[in-house]
Amino acid sequence: MIGLLRADFRKLVHRWMPRILILILLALTALIFFAVSHRVRFRPDLVPPDGLVAALSLAGGFAPFIWPILAGSWAGGEYSWGTIRVSLTRLPGRIAFTLSGLIMVLLTIGFTLLLMLGVGAGMGAIIGAVTNTSAFSSPFGVSASTVIIKMFFATWFVSAFYAVLAYTAAVALRSVPAGVGIGIGFSVAQSAMLAIFTALGDPWKTIAQHFPDGYGESLTSRIAGELIVTGRGPFSGSASSGSSITEAIIGLAVYIAILLAVMLAVVKTRDVTV
Repeated sequence: MIGLLRADFRKLVHRWMPRILILILLALTALIFFAVSHRVRFRPDLVPPDGLVAALSLAGGFAPFIWPILAGSWAGGEYSWGTIRVSLTRLPGRIAFTLSGLIMVLLTIGFTLLLMLGVGAGMGAIIGAVTNTSAFSSPFGVSASTVIIKMFFATWFVSAFYAVLAYTAAVALRSVPAGVGIGIGFSVAQSAMLAIFTALGDPWKTIAQHFPDGYGESLTSRIAGELIVTGRGPFSGSASSGSSITEAIIGLAVYIAILLAVMLAVVKTRDVTV
């Protein structure tokens, strides 16, 4: 597995798509911070420590559209580039080969979230200094740091679902368009169904809360609500939004486990086209 991870890291370093996606995400975050800073009442949400949670909230919002592109291209591209043919002649385990790529995708997401924190901190500090604005929440301390750490891993977890979804689709169908299309299309369809079910009221509204999007939004919103005042700005969270944190974690974990089981079953039982 270590050798496969090194090979995947080499691919990551030399391929342009991950760099482009990361740069797009960081640039969008900086631009949104700049745009929101023009609204005086929203500026405190941008200043650290609140600004770090705001940056992670943006990362979670872009997750359904950014990470399926990376994961779907990573998994599906192996078939078109011929990497699988070369690798399997050296007899690695097919499951290990597939998992190493997924692990590298997830590590890339984690690294990008760290960069997002850097952008949030930098932009927030500049905005706070230029406009003489401070966050409404308390300064950095154990409480704020704990919320930021929890928000980091929650955003990573939510992003992992969309990455695993696209990766599984690309592996199962051996296609980049299938992985990317299903990953992004699922989120779009889910948003439409969520709006419809919510409009219909109970019990449909309750069912919609158990969609992956519902779990992800509840998880990040509840954690953000521990630091950013509820309802005050575009990045504010809610300490009582939808499912509980534990329920949301378990729900997303079940979805991810199902996708991984499907992917590994396909890899185990199907011969790779060479």
